[in-house]
Amino acid sequence: MIGAILTALFPVFALVVLGFACEKRGWLGQGAEPALTRFVAQLSLPVLTFVTLATIDPHGLEAPALIGVALGSSFAVYALVFVVERLLRSDASSANVTALSGSYSNSAFVGLPVCLVVLGPESLGPAAVVIALNAAFVFGWAVLAGELVQHRHGGLAAGSRAALRQVGTNPLIIGAVAGVLFALLGVQMPAALLSTLQTLGSATAACALVAIGMFMARPVERVRNQLAARGLLAKLVLHPLMAFAMLGLVPDMPAVWQATLVLMAAMPTAASAYVVGVQAGERGSRIAATLIVFSTLGAMVTLPVVLAVLGQSGLVALAD
Repeated sequence: MIGAILTALFPVFALVVLGFACEKRGWLGQGAEPALTRFVAQLSLPVLTFVTLATIDPHGLEAPALIGVALGSSFAVYALVFVVERLLRSDASSANVTALSGSYSNSAFVGLPVCLVVLGPESLGPAAVVIALNAAFVFGWAVLAGELVQHRHGGLAAGSRAALRQVGTNPLIIGAVAGVLFALLGVQMPAALLSTLQTLGSATAACALVAIGMFMARPVERVRNQLAARGLLAKLVLHPLMAFAMLGLVPDMPAVWQATLVLMAAMPTAASAYVVGVQAGERGSRIAATLIVFSTLGAMVTLPVVLAVLGQSGLVALAD
């Protein structure tokens, strides 16, 4: 099991290090990092979100207990982190980025392979639902909140109108809404089109992680140790604990669903959180990049602990 976790986490580190080297050596030339970030935010991530949602089994969205725990744990952590950061005098944009980084798991790039290896193919269904919920609601809310925060100085009404205009034309939100509609209506895409979109979407993780490495190589302001520690504590400890606690409110949920929900919550911060960080400016970018990198490092320690707890709880049966 430990080998499966390390295998899933290794590409994250490798691509961040590659991006760091590219920036230090100038291998991709000037302006490469902003161009990669725009490619992810405007094209590959919206396409990935659309394909993920459009191809999900809509019956998976009829499991209220699964949806309740997945979204309930994420939004509870988001709200708690946001409030704490604001009480500690972080600006609203930074608080939004920190809250997202503490509640938005790398469920597709790291979580799915770990679940499949550790729990077996029975985890594919609930894992796909969690991935879709993350993309449509947790990430979508952070994008909306970021726009609201940026336009708040014009007054509530004017700020809300400006934010809604921005959200209405945001490729990420459009991709999520279109994907949900395709799934609910049962629209089948031609195989060639689906393959093209999947190929484009698959570039998201690699490009985002390389861009993060390039950004980390730049001499910019460091994130305060206390803020980083709070974000890491929220993502790697509070989030899985919240999911585990919420399972007690849901009787008769299949064991593999329980294990999948807790494991997905225990995953490190998703690389696409960097997109919301960029939206918030230089400081937001630094917060997101730092928490993505260090939560992935920290997951090497915390994920084996989570697996041990799951194995000893008697609620789940882990695959060999």
